[in-house]
Amino acid sequence: MKLQLAFDNSSAEDFFRVMDQVKDVIDVFELGWLGNHLGAIFIKEAKAKYPNIPLVWDQKSATMFDCMPPVEYGADYVSIAFCSEPVAKAAVDLAHPKGVKVVGDIVHSACDGQAILKFARVGCDEISLFPFMGYDNPDVTPLKVANVMREQNGLPISVYGKLTVDNMKPVLELKPDIVVIGAAIVQAADPRTEAMKIKDLMAKY
Repeated sequence: MKLQLAFDNSSAEDFFRVMDQVKDVIDVFELGWLGNHLGAIFIKEAKAKYPNIPLVWDQKSATMFDCMPPVEYGADYVSIAFCSEPVAKAAVDLAHPKGVKVVGDIVHSACDGQAILKFARVGCDEISLFPFMGYDNPDVTPLKVANVMREQNGLPISVYGKLTVDNMKPVLELKPDIVVIGAAIVQAADPRTEAMKIKDLMAKY
């Protein structure tokens, strides 16, 4: 189980400050809203500073044209969502020849096995979802649906969305491959200590 650190409501200064503290604790880092604010060109600066940590460009792009800048600037992963199957396939066909993996995000379709199958068919490398969406029905959560799909297609699953050391145990019990944490680490008084707490908890599952 890997720990992915997401940067959304933060600044470039916060990014480098926090990354310097946790670079040996996290497994992957993600440019979310921060990347939207700074532009894909920031990928080059981030990868130059942390070349050995995979970078996810998480803009949930809808078309291959949105994926072109991060692919060219050196992202290791790009995320796609809100798109038809042909559009998703075009994004995959753009990214894969450059060695860039594609994350199919189903944030827009909670518990929708068809969305997962769509991304699997076009060749996505990972499925990403918000495990607490639709949590009023604990028997049919997005992560449970994704686990069923994982048995069929073998795609890794990443989970995100307001996860903290205090609320993530039910999610960890379902054994996602990647856990994405944002504000709980980035906005912590001591990001390194918080990251280590989360990593230690993950290790128990």
